[in-house]
Amino acid sequence: MLHACDPMWSPSCHCWRGTRRGVNMDGVVDQPWQRTERLRLRPPEPGDADAVRGLRQDPQVMRYLGGAVDEVEAKLRFERDLRHWDEHGYGLCVVEDRADGAFVGLAGFRHFEGDPDLSYLLERGRWGAGLATEAAATCLAWGFDGLGAELVRAMTDLKHRASQRVLTKIGLRYSGERVLWGVRQRCYAMTAGAWYLGAPDDRPAPETATPEPRPRSRRPGAMFRRTRK
Repeated sequence: MLHACDPMWSPSCHCWRGTRRGVNMDGVVDQPWQRTERLRLRPPEPGDADAVRGLRQDPQVMRYLGGAVDEVEAKLRFERDLRHWDEHGYGLCVVEDRADGAFVGLAGFRHFEGDPDLSYLLERGRWGAGLATEAAATCLAWGFDGLGAELVRAMTDLKHRASQRVLTKIGLRYSGERVLWGVRQRCYAMTAGAWYLGAPDDRPAPETATPEPRPRSRRPGAMFRRTRK
């Protein structure tokens, strides 16, 4: 299963501490959104390079993402993944199987036009088991309950029906089409208001108890405050 685009909260306001590269990341394993019934999500580390490179070199996995990339491009994209965490304090997470720690894929966000853009990309052997929905749903919780986002968006190739089903299943709604990177994309979005009012009634719950609904007023210093000219 894949998302939309594979090209792309705040340490002072949220629970991530230090940097992705391991300087005092003590709170990172205790976040409810990181654990689902079958998966664990964590920030990427340099040691993940080979697994992520293999993912992006699989033609079937990359079918709707511009095609498989070569060794050089795969390396550049992984370096960009790491840099995104350093620059924004969030990004794509490595997804692991909780049962044995095996690499499953990537899921998380890119910073796109001021909002977190949901992305997921799983190994071919993991398709068809509902893992994309599970990973995407817990990332959605992270976006609103962790990052303080006012809007979460996602985009997918017009022909990528499976990805579109994942997005609607977790509660995102179709919001139109646009051309990006020369490809027409089908766009989806969810607002914080819809999230806190419980619009996605069928969203898969994380392993831990669902948090109490939070006030709709934004927290001091929360990221992704939208400004309009």
